[in-house]
Amino acid sequence: VARTYLLDGHQRVSTLFGTLKRPDNIPQKVDDIDWGIFYDLEEEIFLFPKRTQSKPTWMPARVLSDSLALWEFLPTLKDKELVKRANQLSKAFLEYKMVLISIETDNLEQATLAFKRINSSGTEMGDVDMVAALSWSEQFDLREKMEEVREKLGEVGWETLEDKLILSACRAALDLNLYEANAEETSQLIKYNPQILEEVANHLIRTAQFLAKHCGIDSPNLLPYTYQSVLLTEALRKNPFPNDTTTQELKNWWWRTAYTERFSGINETGMQRALEEILDLAQGQSYNSGKLKEKIAPLPKNFNFASARAKLLVLRLAELKPQSQDGIVLKMGELLTHHGSQAMFRLIRGNSIPENGFLVEPVNSSKFRNYLLKPTDWHEDFLKSHAISPTAAHALKQGNYDNFLQERRKTLIDLEKAFIRPLGLDYEEEE
Repeated sequence: VARTYLLDGHQRVSTLFGTLKRPDNIPQKVDDIDWGIFYDLEEEIFLFPKRTQSKPTWMPARVLSDSLALWEFLPTLKDKELVKRANQLSKAFLEYKMVLISIETDNLEQATLAFKRINSSGTEMGDVDMVAALSWSEQFDLREKMEEVREKLGEVGWETLEDKLILSACRAALDLNLYEANAEETSQLIKYNPQILEEVANHLIRTAQFLAKHCGIDSPNLLPYTYQSVLLTEALRKNPFPNDTTTQELKNWWWRTAYTERFSGINETGMQRALEEILDLAQGQSYNSGKLKEKIAPLPKNFNFASARAKLLVLRLAELKPQSQDGIVLKMGELLTHHGSQAMFRLIRGNSIPENGFLVEPVNSSKFRNYLLKPTDWHEDFLKSHAISPTAAHALKQGNYDNFLQERRKTLIDLEKAFIRPLGLDYEEEE
């Protein structure tokens, strides 16, 4: 049966329909979208009433295209000029011609491809959208399958993993390119191999467990580079139960590729090379760093939790088992999973440099600041748990915050150096 598909103008149509055609029996607010828009006939502007009660001179937008509703509203106006404005506005809406592009076909794939070709300058149709549309049938809905995968990943705290990464893991398992894979080919393979989604869900769970146990990463939000997880998932699919030696090689690969920013601006060739490398390691090969060690950039001057390097620093600090001001070791997994960037507390207000960041329960941040900034004899274990050297502690006790931060930066750099050198990496000296 042929159907008419709207190829361009969907957002315009849906917005206008919700605003102008909402029936009386439909709530004003649906799915967190407030359709209660009014036109102030006195000020001649559209507005949301928010918490304010609507005024008699506010015309509900949904009467603009409804002659009967408009006829019922007009007698409530006491000013003839306002009645005139209301009629003119309604006429403008009713006579307005809107550009829409549609196609009539019984082939959803044809409609989807047509949308992709004409929509280059509009709202981009993502890769997952394309595959979902092309693979859809009454028996298979990729979006529903993705939800099932995420529900399963929720068992290990990974329900926030992006759809594109789940799809990429499927592509890796189907021996397709990860970056520039053909949506048509992907949709066909997934449609006729729907079990791949359940299999990939199980492999992703194994990846989540591996990263939690061996890398201290309990949430997708802590991944330095998200595509690392896709490649590790494929490696663990090929070798679900690596021995201790292979496990160490996979751990080293993870940290090495993160610190060297391997996935920053990576292209298809680089992705394929990285995949081949980790698969070799999963099959028992060892990494050979050679005589010249690759150098990583020094600790950044600013801290941005969204960056890979900031997350790596957070993970290093978490390994120190930070303590609260009461000497209680914080539960890093829960803290970072639930609070993310909010767990990284700035001791000195207004200073965003890495050495000013401390892992703290947000609810206790004020107590933590008061405890550290009040000259006292802090416990040695507490100071070590926050990478505060005796020299830094002395500067802090003297109220010399600049020296304190300089000394703590040295400690953080030493912390990173000690971690990366066994990986076959070295550290560029700061200028």
